[in-house]
Amino acid sequence: WGTLVGKPRRSKSVVLLTCALDSTGLFHDAAYGALDAASSIATVLAAADALARYLSPDKITALSSTIGLALFQGEEFGYIGSRRFVADLATFSDENSDSGGGCQNPVDPLDMPNLEAACLDPLYPSLAFTNLSLAKIKHILAVDQVGGGSFSDDDVTTMYTHTSSSATTTTNGAEAEEAVLLAASTLSSTSRISVSAGSSSDLPPSPLTSFLQAPGGGDVSGTVVGGYDSVFVDPKYHSHYDTTARDMTSLDAGVITDTATLVARAAYTLAGGDDDDVLPEANETLVGELIDCLTTSWRCNLMAMYIESEVKAIGSAMGIKLTSADIDFGSEPPSYYVSVLSPGTGQPLVAHNKMVYAKIPADGTFKKGEDRIYVLPSALEMFTRAFLADILGSGSTDEETFYCETESDCGICPLSSGGGRMECVANGRCVCHTAFYHTALDPGLEADESPGVFTVMNASEPLYAEPTWGIIGATTYMIAGTLSGAFVLSLGIVLLVASVKGSYAIASRLIAADLL
Repeated sequence: WGTLVGKPRRSKSVVLLTCALDSTGLFHDAAYGALDAASSIATVLAAADALARYLSPDKITALSSTIGLALFQGEEFGYIGSRRFVADLATFSDENSDSGGGCQNPVDPLDMPNLEAACLDPLYPSLAFTNLSLAKIKHILAVDQVGGGSFSDDDVTTMYTHTSSSATTTTNGAEAEEAVLLAASTLSSTSRISVSAGSSSDLPPSPLTSFLQAPGGGDVSGTVVGGYDSVFVDPKYHSHYDTTARDMTSLDAGVITDTATLVARAAYTLAGGDDDDVLPEANETLVGELIDCLTTSWRCNLMAMYIESEVKAIGSAMGIKLTSADIDFGSEPPSYYVSVLSPGTGQPLVAHNKMVYAKIPADGTFKKGEDRIYVLPSALEMFTRAFLADILGSGSTDEETFYCETESDCGICPLSSGGGRMECVANGRCVCHTAFYHTALDPGLEADESPGVFTVMNASEPLYAEPTWGIIGATTYMIAGTLSGAFVLSLGIVLLVASVKGSYAIASRLIAADLL
């Protein structure tokens, strides 16, 4: 997740643009999710690029609301990522912190290499999310299955807005939907999409649901922008056929570009942007690159560049030399199955007293210069955060641009951008931290001190788990040929005859000796 220009401020309301990072299928290693996941990810990232390229720091500061972006993992399994995010925003609020909620063992920012506040129990490498207030998240735009392509029969693909009419939503989502419909009227006459209000009063699955179900979430104005009306129209949904390989699924870069333009303009309007100020269209070349990378190989040049810079930063946090060769880039085409949370797959860890822990209770002390807090995410998660850090970090400091090879080359962020040490992003620039990881751990679970071990805190939560898989395999043998077979058969016959004769001779002697 991240926000435009520096860390968010609790005094401002928030407009959140969001989607899911994962997909699923019958075969988890073949959950390719081209339409289900990749199209939405490309849309949100392209929208972030459009907003960051057009809006200067002064324009963003002048907005009445902060524009944020969040891409959540584990959404296919009970909205794990978004429910955890919502739960933490509530738990770490000022009110709950005073009553024992929130961080039980904070780390002073001055003790951290990046000068960012962290927490040891529960373990969070960054507490930047505490600058957000759940009550201040007023508008949410979620994106789902917006790729157009092979399942669209027309030259123009219709996008639908889905808004809840539940009694729990006091605003009925009208503001968000109206902003999307208004943004649709600003699209060019050659736009490859049209926009209509959905006919169903039910919401499709999306991170928006988690925010609406949160305490106080009824005041959220939210809508889901999807390429379907009351039912999903893609017959390949949640199957291993949802892939661009062998032309099974076709994603339309033009449709995704126009959808990114649509949601970016809607977010700008909801944030208090000038009605006469129209954002430029999203970058279709970037969208084309994103589609190719996200559906074909995470080793593509675009993703590899961002992942390499992220690996360097993670290696520095771990105190070791880490390279891209140490990272699992997944299959080709890549699978969007979220997998389990464990060390090496997204669980935060702390190196303390020559041991590794998943948390350190309040009686433990963080040793400056010795202990290290880090997280090793998946290649997709690395790319997403690094991309947002580069895009959202543009213009995030009032001082002249700094160039870098490593984070140690960077200076300190001004307080107006949230303070802390700058980070070195993929293009060799020093920018203030604007994009962060957040652990996608089910709110019903809590990490123990031992990595990979969890305690069930709320048995009523819809927990998902996997069995511990054993290693399976097969042994192959070379065919020896017909001659070897004949030899073995002949030898067997000879041994059989010899055994029969030997047994008969022994039996005869035993009978003659009255021993049998």
